[in-house]
Amino acid sequence: MENDALDYCIENNITVLAYSSLAQGLLTGKFGPDHEFAKGDHRARNRLFQADNYQRVQQALDNLRPIAGRYGVSLAQLALAWLIAQPQTCSIAGARKAEQVLDNAKAVKIKLLPDDLEEIDRIGRTVSDHLDDNPVMWEF
Repeated sequence: MENDALDYCIENNITVLAYSSLAQGLLTGKFGPDHEFAKGDHRARNRLFQADNYQRVQQALDNLRPIAGRYGVSLAQLALAWLIAQPQTCSIAGARKAEQVLDNAKAVKIKLLPDDLEEIDRIGRTVSDHLDDNPVMWEF
């Protein structure tokens, strides 16, 4: 999206609605390096949760934790705040519990400094730059 259509959306005042904003829970930090999914959990087939990508994600999360700490927010809130700080972008953030909804909603009050936005973007690219151009993240 950011390579193909984002500039067009910005120029034409078209809102971008980001899907899977927390990468199926991955950006919450709740899945550690040795996490194994239960049989039938569809996330096991998501490319971000597999092998080298998963290791890169874990390193990226480790690099994001100090930024979240500076703002006194969770990794999920940091991820959502970064996303909605992007031009013309809003977010769908899934939740399984009411408290997760309330926690996610707090992201709208976080005002990330430009240097932090750039640092978060750089950290994210340590993962995304290793993905191919296929927008489908699941291997079925």
